[in-house]
Amino acid sequence: MKHLLLLILALPMILHAAGTDWVTQALDHRSARCALSNPALLAEPTPTAMSISIAGISGFGLTASNNSFSVGFWNSHIAGDKFWDASDTRAILNRIPRTGLSLDAEFGLPVLGVRYRNFALNVDALGVGHVNVPKSVAQIALAGCKLDDHYSLDDLIGESLAMSDVSLSYGHIIPQDYLPELSAGLAVHYYQGFVYTDSRNSTAGFLVTDNLIQGDGEFENVLATNGRGFGADLGMAATITDDGKWKAGVAVQRIGANMSWQVQQTDYATFHTSMEGVNFDSLNASGYGDRAFSHEDTTIKGGTTKLRLPLTIHASGLYQPFANLTIEGLVDALTSDSPLGRAGIAAGAATQYLPVHWAVLQGGILLGGPHTSLFSIGTGLRFRHHELDLNFSSAGGMFTSAHGVGASFSQRFFF
Repeated sequence: MKHLLLLILALPMILHAAGTDWVTQALDHRSARCALSNPALLAEPTPTAMSISIAGISGFGLTASNNSFSVGFWNSHIAGDKFWDASDTRAILNRIPRTGLSLDAEFGLPVLGVRYRNFALNVDALGVGHVNVPKSVAQIALAGCKLDDHYSLDDLIGESLAMSDVSLSYGHIIPQDYLPELSAGLAVHYYQGFVYTDSRNSTAGFLVTDNLIQGDGEFENVLATNGRGFGADLGMAATITDDGKWKAGVAVQRIGANMSWQVQQTDYATFHTSMEGVNFDSLNASGYGDRAFSHEDTTIKGGTTKLRLPLTIHASGLYQPFANLTIEGLVDALTSDSPLGRAGIAAGAATQYLPVHWAVLQGGILLGGPHTSLFSIGTGLRFRHHELDLNFSSAGGMFTSAHGVGASFSQRFFF
């Protein structure tokens, strides 16, 4: 056991698969969910012809994290009944990056997964949320305003999305003479959105002097429901060596994935001070506040809005040095920002070890994505007609240095 844990901890952080149950999905080449990574994997032969997972018993995944405060720091500096002194305030502010305090959460629920030979049907529900609070907000709340400093609120962002993804996939072996095995796959997705919110400001900030406040800002919040859209995945997978120990694959996901939403309402809020600013000494004068400070709130009902889901390039490489040990690396490259993630590359690796033929130990490390870094470890059962996995994740560090946690549970039945 000691040597196995050292192996998992020492895995190179080379590639990654996103999602709350990313370790299980990365290593799953047997059930319907393998098509969510690469539909070409459906062409691989399996011991049974059919697999199924059903909502309520098939599993879930949940991960939440922040970019500033670890568990240990929160307990020692923020939680508790003690009063903060100047050193505590400085320590808290120093922990928040220049870009602000970010909070990210994602939840996934496999509603239905059915695979019959080379075909797969997946129905998944997912929810994601992202909030970014400017560092200036924390500075004002904890340390007050400094004279002649400009405070920007431009990094205030809040996004949330709840939707379902229904996909039909197919994988097919391509006859050729160059590789031991080559396959291609196609998946067609229908996206049904439940709710989508987008809150942000186009510009906002203010300047504080010894007796004046000057500033302006514009804020917008969109609430939309009943989103609909389509997308497609194309994938290729290959067995590279004759002994089957090396495999690789690449998939382009969410091709043309755009969702159209029915806007329930759009709220606009603006404020600005007069050219002279707001003079503290004149606040008690009759009507002065209305003359020096102006604000307006506007609500517009109805309309539509578009949400583009990010095109993702997903690559994978698998190595199986022994029959009971598998190491798989993956990389996801997101091409645009959306509630599902920021544009960029996420990378990591996952491994699976069977100490006996019916039990599995697995883990993985990833870099990138909304949680910056994630270490996952778990266990599971492996039988001919049933597989079960339970995984736990730690974001941004381990134990008291963690900035977030995650958990996932999944099981699949084979016939």
